[in-house]
Amino acid sequence: MEGINSTDSKIASDKSEEYILILPQILIVFISWIQLIFSLNRFKGILKFSSAELSSFYLFIISGACKWVAALSIKQNSFLFQLISSSVGTCLYGAGFVILYNDKFDVPSRQQSIGLFLGLVTSTLWEIQNRLVYKLS
Repeated sequence: MEGINSTDSKIASDKSEEYILILPQILIVFISWIQLIFSLNRFKGILKFSSAELSSFYLFIISGACKWVAALSIKQNSFLFQLISSSVGTCLYGAGFVILYNDKFDVPSRQQSIGLFLGLVTSTLWEIQNRLVYKLS
């Protein structure tokens, strides 16, 4: 029985560590969103954000959760799931960026669409690198 209890506590400990990993990811997207707000000269005061700005914020947060799932899937040896969750996160982040930049809900311009595509390519390359680094250890 003692072996089972120690195994259960290790599993519980691993799970709590996985949940803690979402905090830095959410902080990263929050800081990225604030950085863009300031870079675009959109800061009007605390809690004075437009609906487009708040919508982009929600998309950034959800994208962070997707990137967290992608990071955790490295341990599960599921590259397809890692790539899909990372790509969804990248698309959500890109959509949030376009909404924030345009300050409205509209179809992205041709150049913005190319930028979104290049973001997906970059994200895929990051995930390949992350997978290779994990396999080295």
